[in-house]
Amino acid sequence: MTDSKLGDGPEEPLGRASYLIEGRRVLVSDLVEAGLLTAGTQLTFRRKQSGEAHPAKVTSDGRIELSDGRQFKSPSAAAAAATGRGPFDGWTAWALTDGILLDALRQSLLDTVAE
Repeated sequence: MTDSKLGDGPEEPLGRASYLIEGRRVLVSDLVEAGLLTAGTQLTFRRKQSGEAHPAKVTSDGRIELSDGRQFKSPSAAAAAATGRGPFDGWTAWALTDGILLDALRQSLLDTVAE
């Protein structure tokens, strides 16, 4: 039997555990605390098939606020509320004005924490 080294063989997906910080799920508020998002950052959930675009913004306490004023801790709950349908993976639904997904910011935070 040989010792396995980092980089040998295919990477195995880590699943939901790869999205945890200190044993809990990453929140939008974690992105705000890390400086990856700021209060007032505009977000959009664009639905390709229907052409719908749902605007929102990030609050100072790390919630997603829809244009009607409703606020959500969860990007997925915000996406479902914005469309009146669901479920959606809110991390891949919401994007900044430059097209960067919340999921990319979450991954950046997790990479930083892992280092």
